[in-house]
Amino acid sequence: MKRFLLFFSAVILPLSCRTYYIPAGSMMNTLHVGDHIFSTISLSYAPRRGDLLIFRPPNEEDKDYIKRCIAIPGDRVEIREDAVFLNGKRLEEPYALGPTRYILFSGDTRRLDGVVPAGKLVLLGDNRENSLDSRYFGYVDIKCVKGRAFFLYWNSDDFRKGRCSRWGVIK
Repeated sequence: MKRFLLFFSAVILPLSCRTYYIPAGSMMNTLHVGDHIFSTISLSYAPRRGDLLIFRPPNEEDKDYIKRCIAIPGDRVEIREDAVFLNGKRLEEPYALGPTRYILFSGDTRRLDGVVPAGKLVLLGDNRENSLDSRYFGYVDIKCVKGRAFFLYWNSDDFRKGRCSRWGVIK
């Protein structure tokens, strides 16, 4: 059993997933500052609505972001009435913190109203008033997706305080 665990942790795990640290609050309340997560490694992954995706945003080739997949190619997206409308229906988002509206970050905003083009995604942070996401940098190319977050295994602040309350499957 020890050999299997050693083999699994030394060979299989590094080939199938990556670890990430969450440094900012753009995904509150789903992910907190200090959370550590596992992510799949994307080889031929087809993103689904609701997935938390690790990706490289346009024009920031040195940073990885994590955001929720709101829309996939062919979906019709509108942001109005402080909410996301997907294919004509108001999207129920119990995870979203704050209203969804276009926010000007340093004078630049991308309008997302319309049909998501082939090979593109709409990715938004759960903390809608504090997130640089598709409202800022536009559609994200599926090729920029590095993986899907699936497990939270600890929070640095909780660990320092002697608690281990933040762990489990990410939804």
